[in-house]
Amino acid sequence: MALLLALAGCAAAPPPVVEKLDGRTSVYITHPRTPLIMSPDARYSDSSAREYVQIGVIEINRMGGLQYFLWLGIWDYAHVNSDDEYPDGFDTVSFIADGKKIGLERHSWTHEEIGTSERLYKKIFDEDVDAYYRVTLEQITLLSNATDLKLLTTSAPPKEFVPWYNQEKADSDLAEFVTAVLF
Repeated sequence: MALLLALAGCAAAPPPVVEKLDGRTSVYITHPRTPLIMSPDARYSDSSAREYVQIGVIEINRMGGLQYFLWLGIWDYAHVNSDDEYPDGFDTVSFIADGKKIGLERHSWTHEEIGTSERLYKKIFDEDVDAYYRVTLEQITLLSNATDLKLLTTSAPPKEFVPWYNQEKADSDLAEFVTAVLF
């Protein structure tokens, strides 16, 4: 009986990688289920509660033509309380993955511009702003394998984000995504 319950529990767990056909745009989409969450501080504090960045990887397959994007779901307290349409410093961002710098230019602010008919990741807050950056599979692999990861914005002053306390599920789902798209 215990074995049957354990097997039923395993069957009910959602897969770590989502693969689906977008019925409106006819692209095939693959992405990890769980995004990484970064904040200015690895531990919860009043200051880190004001800013978060969710990070997710997306593969868009247009009849065999593959494109990769990095999605950032940005929640910035200063932006929420300003009249600016988009948060400052996210047109260009850099990741530091185990000491290696990966500079990225924003591709778009909307999911429609990457070819999907809906957003693929849940927002933490309603005021989150999406940003999409074109990346290579090599860059995704560097991010996935990094033991020390930071995100830097180009705002004045620059903001630095680090993985927020426990990211085991996000790390595991990203590793599964890399395995799925490589093989």
